Formats: sequence, structure tokens, C-alpha cells
Amino acid sequence: MSERFELPDDDTLAVAERAFDVLATEAALAVSIDGMEFGEHITLRRLYVYVTEARPRDPDLETALRESSALRAELRRLTEKIACYHIPELAAAAAGGVAQRVAPGCRIRFEESRAEPAQTYIIISLDDPGRHPRWLAVFVGDNTCRRVALPEPHAGLIQILVENDSEVLAALRDPGSEIFIDG
Repeated sequence: MSERFELPDDDTLAVAERAFDVLATEAALAVSIDGMEFGEHITLRRLYVYVTEARPRDPDLETALRESSALRAELRRLTEKIACYHIPELAAAAAGGVAQRVAPGCRIRFEESRAEPAQTYIIISLDDPGRHPRWLAVFVGDNTCRRVALPEPHAGLIQILVENDSEVLAALRDPGSEIFIDG
């Protein structure tokens, strides 16, 4: 006895292909990063969520990042792939803190608060005022990352008020740091 099998139509095949792609991507993200040992729960998927979410809170992952230079390097590579804006480190001739950081499509400048001298505004302007980036990440020498969730832009500008001694401000002003902004 033989059974008759009907092939699916083109629309059904297209849906099945998309579903397969989603499942294959999900499986790929669930594996540990390059077989590196970061503990049984540190996966590429978990790192991806940490990078793409505006306000991630993952204490176990943050502990692993502090302890593992390889995981910090993977975080940087993933951030670089996802970010829409990249402000590279400044030329070796630059020394000391800087007043602004500029790259194609974006500019970050720093203004001391007139109302509170112990605070500084970080002001981000993008060439495309319709974009609303969700986060900014700053990497310093050993791939230590400082992340900031970004508020909604107003009049094409994003402003963040920080204390003058904040780690984020110090990292942004460090000529050797690299900055990535989600777009």
C-alpha cells in the first residue's frame, strides 16, 4: 500500500522556512560561547540579551564578566556587531580628558551643570534625529564595559546628567576608550 503525500503550497513552504530559521538561530544562541567555560548558564543567548536590552540586570553574568577577560572580549565583539554608531579611541597624541567625542553620524559632548557644579551633562546628538538609541556602551583598555540606558531624545538631543566622578563619564572622556551606541 502506498500513501499519497501532498506537497505544501509556496506560502506554507515560506512559513516553514522562516520557522526553521528561527529555531536554528535559537539553537545556535543557546550554546556556550566558543566552548569557553563561564559557568553552565552563560550562553551566547544570555550575552545577546544583555547587550540588546536597554536596562539589563544580570548579576551572575556581570560577575562572570568581571572575572573573565575572554567573556569581556566576546561582549565587546557582540556589542560592536549590534551597534549602529562607533566612536573609536582617539589618536595616541591626545592626552587627558576630552570635551567631546565625534564620529560619522554622532557627537557626544560634555557640559558642566550650571545648577550643580558636581554634575555634568552628557549630550548626544545624532545626524538622524528620528532615531532613538536605547543604550550606550563604553569599553576601556581591558574590555571593561560601562553601559548606560538612554532616555528619549528631545529636540534631537539625548541628555544624561551624571556625577562628575561617575565611571561612565570618566570612560567617555578617556581618549583610549571606544564608544558604541545602539541605533
